[in-house]
Amino acid sequence: FFSFVFLHAPSAPMGFADHLDFFVVFFSALSAVGWVTFVAGFGMENNNDQRLQNQGWGNKEELFNWYMFSILGFVAILLTMAYSLVKNRALLSFALFLSGVVLVFAGAPLNDSGHFIWDCHQKDATGSTFTGAGCQEETFNNHCLMFSGSLVYALFQSLVILVASMAPENTRLALSLDESNYPLTN
Repeated sequence: FFSFVFLHAPSAPMGFADHLDFFVVFFSALSAVGWVTFVAGFGMENNNDQRLQNQGWGNKEELFNWYMFSILGFVAILLTMAYSLVKNRALLSFALFLSGVVLVFAGAPLNDSGHFIWDCHQKDATGSTFTGAGCQEETFNNHCLMFSGSLVYALFQSLVILVASMAPENTRLALSLDESNYPLTN
């Protein structure tokens, strides 16, 4: 239903489908902002001397998904942006597959840091909040960065997957205002 609405919008002068590549690049840029936010928080927490060892930070194997997200997340962003320029079907398939795998990897920091943030907001026996280990320290801020970054990445990369799969194969992102670059408008 949604693809029909987006691709057959009668009010758009050149059609919404002709500009889907711009949306792919725009949503990819926003997911890159989320990825950078996650990587900044993850790096600061890795360098934090007061990080919580009981939440997997002492055992690097427990953070495998976090490391994979921090590495492959950027590759998925680059591949989806490259598809908007090259329009290769194999590149689209690999970019969408890798984006889906990276979204699975992004679930680990979303889950773990989300639980940590939620635990900090819970009242203890005295009715106070933010009394748990790490809740009043740099660790809380780093987990907030990692959670918000991975959430923004997941939201916008999901939109990238949706829009890139609907984009026509015969249009490309053109870096000029010359309408001859758009084959569907001639």
